[in-house]
Amino acid sequence: MTHSFFRMLLVAGATSALAHSAAFAQAGGEAAIETGASYSSLRGGLAFIGVSADDLLGSGLDFRLGYQAGEDGEALSATTSKTFSFGSTALGEDTFARATLNARTSDWSSQAYALETYRASVEVGAETLSGFRYTGRLFWQQDSVDDFSDDVSPLAAIPLDASTAVGLGVGLGYSTFTAQGPMATGFDVRGNFALATSAGDREWASSEIAAQYNAGLPMGLVLAMQAEAGKIEGRNGDSVSIVDRAFIGNPMPRGFAYTGLGPRDFVEGSVDTALGGNEFVTSSIELRVATPNPDITVAGFADAGALWGLDEVTGGASGTIDDSYFLRTSVGLSLYWDSAFGLLQLNIAKPIDKRDTDQEERVSLNLNFQF
Repeated sequence: MTHSFFRMLLVAGATSALAHSAAFAQAGGEAAIETGASYSSLRGGLAFIGVSADDLLGSGLDFRLGYQAGEDGEALSATTSKTFSFGSTALGEDTFARATLNARTSDWSSQAYALETYRASVEVGAETLSGFRYTGRLFWQQDSVDDFSDDVSPLAAIPLDASTAVGLGVGLGYSTFTAQGPMATGFDVRGNFALATSAGDREWASSEIAAQYNAGLPMGLVLAMQAEAGKIEGRNGDSVSIVDRAFIGNPMPRGFAYTGLGPRDFVEGSVDTALGGNEFVTSSIELRVATPNPDITVAGFADAGALWGLDEVTGGASGTIDDSYFLRTSVGLSLYWDSAFGLLQLNIAKPIDKRDTDQEERVSLNLNFQF
Protein backbone atom coordinates (compact mmCIF):
# COMPACT_ATOMS: atom_id res chain seq x y z
CA MET A 1 0.00 0.00 0.00
CA THR A 2 2.15 2.87 -1.27
CA HIS A 3 1.52 6.07 -3.19
CA SER A 4 3.76 7.32 -6.01
CA PHE A 5 2.60 10.89 -5.21
CA PHE A 6 4.67 10.70 -2.00
CA ARG A 7 7.78 9.83 -3.94
CA MET A 8 7.33 12.70 -6.40
CA LEU A 9 7.06 15.16 -3.50
CA LEU A 10 10.15 13.69 -1.87
CA VAL A 11 12.28 14.05 -5.01
CA ALA A 12 11.02 17.58 -5.69
CA GLY A 13 11.53 18.65 -2.09
CA ALA A 14 15.02 17.18 -1.82
CA THR A 15 16.29 18.79 -5.04
CA SER A 16 14.85 22.26 -4.47
CA ALA A 17 14.97 22.71 -0.69
CA LEU A 18 18.61 23.81 -0.53
CA ALA A 19 18.07 26.56 -3.09
CA HIS A 20 14.80 27.70 -1.55
CA SER A 21 15.99 27.80 2.07
CA ALA A 22 18.37 30.69 1.42
CA ALA A 23 15.62 32.62 -0.37
CA PHE A 24 13.23 32.03 2.54
CA ALA A 25 15.78 33.36 5.01
CA GLN A 26 16.54 36.47 2.94
CA ALA A 27 12.92 37.37 2.22
CA GLY A 28 11.53 36.47 5.63
CA GLY A 29 12.70 34.56 8.67
CA GLU A 30 14.79 31.43 9.09
CA ALA A 31 14.57 28.24 7.04
CA ALA A 32 16.09 24.82 7.55
CA ILE A 33 16.32 21.38 6.02
CA GLU A 34 15.84 18.52 8.45
CA THR A 35 16.88 14.98 7.63
CA GLY A 36 16.91 11.89 9.76
CA ALA A 37 16.91 8.13 9.86
CA SER A 38 15.87 5.45 12.29
CA TYR A 39 16.30 1.73 12.59
CA SER A 40 14.11 -0.82 14.32
CA SER A 41 15.00 -4.47 14.87
CA LEU A 42 11.35 -5.25 14.04
CA ARG A 43 10.49 -2.88 11.18
CA GLY A 44 13.84 -2.08 9.59
CA GLY A 45 14.98 1.32 8.39
CA LEU A 46 13.08 4.59 8.05
CA ALA A 47 14.26 7.82 6.42
CA PHE A 48 12.92 11.33 6.95
CA ILE A 49 13.34 14.61 5.09
CA GLY A 50 11.67 17.91 5.92
CA VAL A 51 11.72 21.57 5.05
CA SER A 52 10.78 24.25 7.57
CA ALA A 53 10.49 28.00 7.17
CA ASP A 54 9.66 30.65 9.77
CA ASP A 55 8.07 33.90 8.55
CA LEU A 56 7.80 32.45 5.04
CA LEU A 57 8.70 35.10 2.44
CA GLY A 58 7.96 37.80 5.02
CA SER A 59 4.32 36.74 5.29
CA GLY A 60 4.43 35.93 9.00
CA LEU A 61 3.49 32.31 8.20
CA ASP A 62 5.49 29.36 9.53
CA PHE A 63 5.56 26.28 7.31
CA ARG A 64 6.64 22.65 7.80
CA LEU A 65 6.72 19.88 5.17
CA GLY A 66 7.91 16.39 6.06
CA TYR A 67 8.10 12.99 4.39
CA GLN A 68 8.94 9.61 5.93
CA ALA A 69 9.51 6.36 4.07
CA GLY A 70 10.80 2.94 4.97
CA GLU A 71 10.20 -0.77 4.87
CA ASP A 72 7.02 -0.35 6.95
CA GLY A 73 5.39 2.28 4.70
CA GLU A 74 5.37 6.04 4.27
CA ALA A 75 3.78 9.26 5.50
CA LEU A 76 3.55 12.87 4.35
CA SER A 77 2.64 15.86 6.52
CA ALA A 78 2.34 19.60 5.97
CA THR A 79 1.64 22.31 8.56
CA THR A 80 1.26 26.05 8.28
CA SER A 81 0.60 28.44 11.16
CA LYS A 82 0.35 32.13 11.91
CA THR A 83 1.19 33.44 15.38
CA PHE A 84 0.21 36.83 16.77
CA SER A 85 2.24 37.99 19.80
CA PHE A 86 0.72 40.55 22.18
CA GLY A 87 3.32 40.65 24.96
CA SER A 88 2.02 41.45 28.44
CA THR A 89 -1.79 41.64 28.65
CA ALA A 90 -4.52 41.05 31.20
CA LEU A 91 -4.22 37.34 30.32
CA GLY A 92 -0.57 37.21 31.38
CA GLU A 93 2.95 37.45 29.97
CA ASP A 94 3.87 36.41 26.43
CA THR A 95 0.24 36.37 25.34
CA PHE A 96 -0.28 34.89 21.88
CA ALA A 97 -2.90 33.72 19.42
CA ARG A 98 -2.16 31.09 16.79
CA ALA A 99 -4.05 29.68 13.82
CA THR A 100 -2.85 26.33 12.45
CA LEU A 101 -3.69 24.15 9.45
CA ASN A 102 -2.33 20.61 9.16
CA ALA A 103 -2.66 17.77 6.68
CA ARG A 104 -1.24 14.28 7.09
CA THR A 105 -1.55 11.05 5.15
CA SER A 106 0.04 7.78 6.25
CA ASP A 107 0.16 4.22 4.98
CA TRP A 108 2.04 1.93 7.37
CA SER A 109 1.89 -1.86 7.24
CA SER A 110 1.80 -1.90 11.04
CA GLN A 111 -1.46 0.08 11.15
CA ALA A 112 -3.22 -2.13 8.55
CA TYR A 113 -4.96 0.76 6.79
CA ALA A 114 -4.32 4.09 5.09
CA LEU A 115 -5.22 7.19 7.10
CA GLU A 116 -5.79 10.73 5.84
CA THR A 117 -6.25 13.54 8.37
CA TYR A 118 -6.88 17.28 8.06
CA ARG A 119 -6.86 19.61 11.09
CA ALA A 120 -7.54 23.27 11.79
CA SER A 121 -7.25 25.01 15.15
CA VAL A 122 -7.24 28.44 16.77
CA GLU A 123 -5.33 28.72 20.04
CA VAL A 124 -4.87 31.48 22.63
CA GLY A 125 -2.36 31.24 25.47
CA ALA A 126 -0.22 33.08 27.99
CA GLU A 127 2.20 32.59 30.87
CA THR A 128 1.83 33.90 34.40
CA LEU A 129 4.62 35.62 36.33
CA SER A 130 5.21 32.38 38.26
CA GLY A 131 5.90 30.43 35.05
CA PHE A 132 2.52 28.72 34.81
CA ARG A 133 1.40 28.28 31.16
CA TYR A 134 -2.14 27.87 29.88
CA THR A 135 -3.86 27.66 26.50
CA GLY A 136 -7.37 27.38 25.15
CA ARG A 137 -8.19 26.16 21.66
CA LEU A 138 -10.95 25.40 19.20
CA PHE A 139 -10.33 22.52 16.82
CA TRP A 140 -11.73 20.81 13.74
CA GLN A 141 -10.47 17.44 12.49
CA GLN A 142 -11.48 15.29 9.52
CA ASP A 143 -10.34 11.68 9.10
CA SER A 144 -10.67 9.16 6.30
CA VAL A 145 -9.70 5.47 6.63
CA ASP A 146 -9.51 3.05 3.69
CA ASP A 147 -7.14 0.75 1.74
CA PHE A 148 -7.18 -1.99 4.37
CA SER A 149 -4.48 -4.65 4.38
CA ASP A 150 -5.29 -8.34 3.95
CA ASP A 151 -4.57 -9.12 7.62
CA VAL A 152 -6.81 -6.41 9.08
CA SER A 153 -9.18 -7.23 11.93
CA PRO A 154 -12.92 -6.95 11.25
CA LEU A 155 -13.02 -4.64 14.29
CA ALA A 156 -10.71 -2.20 12.45
CA ALA A 157 -11.98 -2.66 8.89
CA ILE A 158 -14.62 0.04 9.28
CA PRO A 159 -14.22 2.70 6.57
CA LEU A 160 -14.38 6.36 7.58
CA ASP A 161 -15.20 8.87 4.86
CA ALA A 162 -14.44 12.43 5.97
CA SER A 163 -15.58 11.78 9.56
CA THR A 164 -15.19 14.88 11.71
CA ALA A 165 -14.48 15.81 15.32
CA VAL A 166 -15.15 19.42 16.35
CA GLY A 167 -14.66 20.87 19.79
CA LEU A 168 -12.52 22.73 22.28
CA GLY A 169 -9.53 22.04 24.49
CA VAL A 170 -7.58 23.42 27.43
CA GLY A 171 -3.86 22.96 28.12
CA LEU A 172 -1.96 23.67 31.34
CA GLY A 173 1.76 23.46 32.05
CA TYR A 174 4.65 24.44 34.29
CA SER A 175 8.40 23.94 33.77
CA THR A 176 11.65 24.82 35.49
CA PHE A 177 13.88 23.49 32.70
CA THR A 178 16.24 26.16 31.34
CA ALA A 179 18.28 23.92 29.02
CA GLN A 180 17.81 20.94 26.71
CA GLY A 181 19.65 17.65 26.36
CA PRO A 182 19.91 14.42 28.35
CA MET A 183 21.90 15.99 31.22
CA ALA A 184 19.52 18.96 31.71
CA THR A 185 17.82 19.14 35.10
CA GLY A 186 14.43 20.48 36.13
CA PHE A 187 10.76 19.69 36.54
CA ASP A 188 7.99 19.81 33.95
CA VAL A 189 4.29 18.98 34.23
CA ARG A 190 1.56 19.44 31.64
CA GLY A 191 -2.04 18.44 31.14
CA ASN A 192 -4.58 18.59 28.35
CA PHE A 193 -8.34 18.21 28.19
CA ALA A 194 -10.37 18.09 24.97
CA LEU A 195 -14.08 17.78 24.25
CA ALA A 196 -15.43 16.78 20.82
CA THR A 197 -18.99 18.06 20.59
CA SER A 198 -22.12 17.30 18.58
CA ALA A 199 -20.91 19.79 15.96
CA GLY A 200 -18.90 16.88 14.48
CA ASP A 201 -19.60 13.24 13.63
CA ARG A 202 -17.69 11.84 16.62
CA GLU A 203 -18.29 12.86 20.24
CA TRP A 204 -15.76 12.14 22.97
CA ALA A 205 -13.94 13.61 25.95
CA SER A 206 -10.22 13.06 26.56
CA SER A 207 -7.71 13.98 29.25
CA GLU A 208 -3.96 13.51 29.49
CA ILE A 209 -1.30 14.39 32.05
CA ALA A 210 2.49 14.05 31.88
CA ALA A 211 5.34 14.88 34.25
CA GLN A 212 9.13 14.77 34.06
CA TYR A 213 11.74 15.31 36.78
CA ASN A 214 15.49 15.29 36.11
CA ALA A 215 17.57 15.52 39.29
CA GLY A 216 21.30 16.11 39.50
CA LEU A 217 23.19 13.57 41.65
CA PRO A 218 26.76 13.39 42.96
CA MET A 219 29.56 12.40 40.54
CA GLY A 220 27.81 14.18 37.68
CA LEU A 221 24.92 11.72 37.43
CA VAL A 222 21.38 12.66 36.41
CA LEU A 223 18.32 10.68 37.49
CA ALA A 224 15.55 11.17 34.91
CA MET A 225 11.99 10.14 35.78
CA GLN A 226 8.87 10.59 33.70
CA ALA A 227 5.29 9.38 33.62
CA GLU A 228 2.25 9.94 31.41
CA ALA A 229 -1.38 8.82 31.52
CA GLY A 230 -4.45 9.45 29.42
CA LYS A 231 -8.07 8.45 28.89
CA ILE A 232 -10.75 8.99 26.25
CA GLU A 233 -14.48 8.24 26.51
CA GLY A 234 -17.26 8.35 23.94
CA ARG A 235 -20.14 10.72 24.63
CA ASN A 236 -23.89 10.48 23.98
CA GLY A 237 -23.71 6.81 23.01
CA ASP A 238 -20.73 7.12 20.65
CA SER A 239 -17.99 4.52 20.70
CA VAL A 240 -14.41 5.75 20.43
CA SER A 241 -13.14 5.34 16.86
CA ILE A 242 -9.79 3.68 16.19
CA VAL A 243 -8.46 7.04 14.90
CA ASP A 244 -9.08 8.62 18.32
CA ARG A 245 -7.71 5.82 20.52
CA ALA A 246 -4.25 5.80 22.08
CA PHE A 247 -1.35 3.71 20.79
CA ILE A 248 1.92 3.31 22.67
CA GLY A 249 5.29 1.62 22.26
CA ASN A 250 8.69 2.97 21.21
CA PRO A 251 9.72 5.55 22.35
CA MET A 252 7.82 4.54 25.50
CA PRO A 253 8.04 1.89 26.75
CA ARG A 254 11.26 0.96 24.97
CA GLY A 255 11.61 -2.67 23.97
CA PHE A 256 8.14 -2.70 22.37
CA ALA A 257 7.36 -1.43 18.88
CA TYR A 258 4.96 1.47 18.46
CA THR A 259 1.47 -0.14 18.25
CA GLY A 260 3.20 -3.31 19.47
CA LEU A 261 1.32 -3.71 22.75
CA GLY A 262 -2.23 -3.41 24.02
CA PRO A 263 -5.48 -4.90 22.70
CA ARG A 264 -4.78 -6.88 19.54
CA ASP A 265 -6.76 -9.12 17.18
CA PHE A 266 -4.34 -11.92 16.30
CA VAL A 267 -4.79 -15.15 14.39
CA GLU A 268 -1.56 -16.89 13.41
CA GLY A 269 -0.89 -16.44 9.69
CA SER A 270 -4.03 -14.48 8.83
CA VAL A 271 -4.90 -11.52 11.11
CA ASP A 272 -2.65 -9.21 13.13
CA THR A 273 -4.09 -5.78 13.97
CA ALA A 274 -3.33 -3.40 16.82
CA LEU A 275 -6.65 -1.97 18.02
CA GLY A 276 -5.35 0.72 20.39
CA GLY A 277 -7.03 1.49 23.68
CA ASN A 278 -9.07 4.09 25.52
CA GLU A 279 -6.68 4.30 28.48
CA PHE A 280 -2.90 4.24 28.81
CA VAL A 281 -0.10 4.82 31.27
CA THR A 282 3.69 4.89 30.78
CA SER A 283 6.61 5.53 33.12
CA SER A 284 10.38 5.48 33.00
CA ILE A 285 13.33 5.85 35.35
CA GLU A 286 16.76 6.38 33.84
CA LEU A 287 20.21 6.95 35.32
CA ARG A 288 22.37 9.03 32.98
CA VAL A 289 26.16 9.27 33.09
CA ALA A 290 28.29 11.85 31.33
CA THR A 291 31.37 10.54 29.51
CA PRO A 292 34.79 12.17 28.95
CA ASN A 293 33.32 13.34 25.64
CA PRO A 294 30.81 16.06 26.71
CA ASP A 295 28.63 15.30 23.68
CA ILE A 296 28.06 11.65 24.64
CA THR A 297 25.85 10.38 27.47
CA VAL A 298 25.14 6.77 28.42
CA ALA A 299 22.20 5.59 30.53
CA GLY A 300 20.51 2.57 32.05
CA PHE A 301 16.72 2.54 32.19
CA ALA A 302 13.63 0.68 33.35
CA ASP A 303 10.37 1.39 31.49
CA ALA A 304 6.77 0.37 32.03
CA GLY A 305 3.53 0.87 30.14
CA ALA A 306 -0.02 -0.38 29.75
CA LEU A 307 -2.78 0.20 27.18
CA TRP A 308 -6.28 -1.10 27.73
CA GLY A 309 -10.04 -0.57 27.33
CA LEU A 310 -12.20 -0.92 24.20
CA ASP A 311 -15.88 -0.13 23.67
CA GLU A 312 -16.31 -3.19 21.44
CA VAL A 313 -14.51 -6.47 22.19
CA THR A 314 -16.69 -9.05 20.39
CA GLY A 315 -16.58 -9.87 16.69
CA GLY A 316 -12.82 -10.09 16.28
CA ALA A 317 -11.25 -12.71 14.03
CA SER A 318 -9.79 -14.29 17.18
CA GLY A 319 -13.09 -14.07 19.05
CA THR A 320 -13.47 -11.81 22.08
CA ILE A 321 -10.58 -9.35 22.39
CA ASP A 322 -8.67 -9.22 25.68
CA ASP A 323 -8.66 -5.51 26.52
CA SER A 324 -7.73 -5.88 30.18
CA TYR A 325 -5.04 -3.94 32.00
CA PHE A 326 -1.61 -5.60 31.79
CA LEU A 327 1.58 -3.73 32.70
CA ARG A 328 4.52 -4.35 30.36
CA THR A 329 8.04 -3.70 31.64
CA SER A 330 11.50 -3.54 30.11
CA VAL A 331 15.10 -2.70 31.01
CA GLY A 332 18.00 -1.60 28.87
CA LEU A 333 20.75 0.81 27.92
CA SER A 334 20.68 4.07 25.94
CA LEU A 335 23.38 6.12 24.28
CA TYR A 336 22.88 9.81 23.42
CA TRP A 337 25.23 11.66 21.07
CA ASP A 338 24.65 15.39 20.68
CA SER A 339 26.48 15.85 17.37
CA ALA A 340 27.05 19.07 15.46
CA PHE A 341 24.13 18.15 13.18
CA GLY A 342 21.63 16.78 15.67
CA LEU A 343 20.91 14.19 18.35
CA LEU A 344 21.54 10.46 17.92
CA GLN A 345 19.85 8.05 20.32
CA LEU A 346 20.52 4.31 20.45
CA ASN A 347 18.33 2.07 22.64
CA ILE A 348 18.97 -1.59 23.47
CA ALA A 349 16.05 -2.98 25.49
CA LYS A 350 14.88 -6.31 26.88
CA PRO A 351 11.15 -6.75 27.57
CA ILE A 352 10.49 -8.39 30.95
CA ASP A 353 6.72 -8.54 31.42
CA LYS A 354 4.98 -9.10 28.09
CA ARG A 355 2.26 -11.02 26.26
CA ASP A 356 2.73 -13.54 23.47
CA THR A 357 1.18 -11.28 20.81
CA ASP A 358 3.30 -8.22 21.71
CA GLN A 359 5.72 -6.99 19.06
CA GLU A 360 9.19 -6.56 20.53
CA GLU A 361 11.71 -3.99 19.34
CA ARG A 362 14.95 -4.73 21.14
CA VAL A 363 17.15 -2.33 19.16
CA SER A 364 16.17 1.13 17.93
CA LEU A 365 18.30 3.94 16.53
CA ASN A 366 17.20 7.50 15.82
CA LEU A 367 19.23 10.21 14.09
CA ASN A 368 18.00 13.75 13.45
CA PHE A 369 19.99 16.35 11.56
CA GLN A 370 19.24 20.00 10.76
CA PHE A 371 21.01 22.23 8.25
